[in-house]
Amino acid sequence: MAKRIVEWTQTAIRQRRSILKYWTIRNGSTTYAEKIIRISEKHTKSISENPLTFRATEFPDTHVAAMGYFSIYYKIIHKI
Repeated sequence: MAKRIVEWTQTAIRQRRSILKYWTIRNGSTTYAEKIIRISEKHTKSISENPLTFRATEFPDTHVAAMGYFSIYYKIIHKI
C-alpha cells in the first residue's frame, strides 16, 4: 500500500504559525505552543495512517479532527 501524505495548505501554515506565536507571546513561554505542536503532529500521523478515523463533515471528502480548542479540517484526495 502506498504511503499517504498530509499536505498543509499555505493558509493552514500561516494560521498555525499565527496561533503558535499568539500563545507564545500571551503566555511568555513556548510551553503551550509546544503542546499544540505535539497534539497536531499526533493527529496528523493518525490522519495519514487512517484518514477515515475522524468525523466526516457536510463537505464532500472532508473530515475534521478535533483537538480541544482547535480542529484540523482535511480533505481526502485520491491521487494516482
